[in-house]
Amino acid sequence: MDTKKIMLVSLGCAKNTVDSETALGEIVGEGYALALQPEDADVILVNTCGFIGEAREEAYSVISEMLSYKDNRGWPKVVAMGCLAQRWGARMRQDFPELDAVLGLAAYGELNKYLNTLFKGRKIVEGLSKNRQIAEGPRLLSTPGSFAYLRIADGCENRCSYCSIPLIRGRVRSRELEAVVDEAQQLAEAGIPELVLVAQDTTIYGKDIYDKPCLEKLLEEILDTTEDVKIRILYAHPAHINEELFKMLGSEPRLCSYLDLPLQHINSRILTEMNRHYQRDKVERLLNIKEKYAPDLVLRTSLITGFPGETDAEFNELLDFVKEGHFNYLGAFAYSPEEDTPAFNYKDQIPQEVAEQRLEQIMLAQQPVTFDWIDSRLGQEVEVVVDELTNDGFALCRSDAEAPETDGVIFVDINNLHESEKIQPGDNIIACLKSRNDYDIEAIIV
Repeated sequence: MDTKKIMLVSLGCAKNTVDSETALGEIVGEGYALALQPEDADVILVNTCGFIGEAREEAYSVISEMLSYKDNRGWPKVVAMGCLAQRWGARMRQDFPELDAVLGLAAYGELNKYLNTLFKGRKIVEGLSKNRQIAEGPRLLSTPGSFAYLRIADGCENRCSYCSIPLIRGRVRSRELEAVVDEAQQLAEAGIPELVLVAQDTTIYGKDIYDKPCLEKLLEEILDTTEDVKIRILYAHPAHINEELFKMLGSEPRLCSYLDLPLQHINSRILTEMNRHYQRDKVERLLNIKEKYAPDLVLRTSLITGFPGETDAEFNELLDFVKEGHFNYLGAFAYSPEEDTPAFNYKDQIPQEVAEQRLEQIMLAQQPVTFDWIDSRLGQEVEVVVDELTNDGFALCRSDAEAPETDGVIFVDINNLHESEKIQPGDNIIACLKSRNDYDIEAIIV
């Protein structure tokens, strides 16, 4: 019997990437082969994202493209899975009757069962399961050898009024501390130099099973039981951060001097309407604590423009705050109305074109802040990790100041390296930062 080939297309965020890697680990463990091109696959899995409108549009576009590869016998089989399938399973079956399966989050860990059913020629519907357990098991890493994501929890109960994540992922479910530390050890022993901690809210880690957040305890355990590996923290909700985290970030060299701190807004009334559990004064206290304990910490944030009821004055408060230059990197999004969330029914919905105009203003205000900061780094010699090698003699690298797949890239010229000096993804090198190219940096090996 020929070995069946599976192709997986992963969309969305880092948490989805972990789900996809777990699915790939199960597939390979059951004896399937991986296909890199749709025309070579017996089954195509599309791991969807359903967070905002743009993500749903991308998922629908990719599904349509994958369905176009079906031949007149109905092969390859095409499966929609993941977040959008969990939320919109019934709707997706109507929109794409050619789909062979719609699998919700409970399908992770049981893919072999569903694949066997598909190979028997039967369709599957499992899109609305209430079971949202964290996908566990061996992962087949899809990231470069320079980093790996380490999921510490899934789900969320912050209940931000605009957010559909609790509807999709359910309540927060932290992984046992020992399980996270064990996985961190395995990744470190496999030679991964950087672990990127992810969850819907990393700073509330452990509260559901240990009665209080214990991210700092987890960090200490990983540091104590591994060597050399660095740790980066993403998705740090401002409501749950304490001084201890900033102290650790400012003093522990194996913690990347970097924090992803998604604020979403700065106006206190808007933050209350968003149900963010903090107001402007809390943000200002956090920034002061950061300056006290970790003044060199690189900060990234994300913002939402055009939230229902956002007045010109409230937007201008946000715009002025951005211009103050607190953040090295910033991402922003125009508000996306999400069905079944409280904000969907809020009065005074902002016209989409106004939200988009405000988004452009925010990004233009941030641009000189980021550019000036990058320019201030030129001439420095920094340690960077190699993510990828290009065909034209450059290494795509990052320092502590750049998160993978999110921030700028450091292009290091390696054309003149001797054969004995050749480098590989995952290697650490010292580079001198020479010039800025928009958000990226060109550098040379020291």
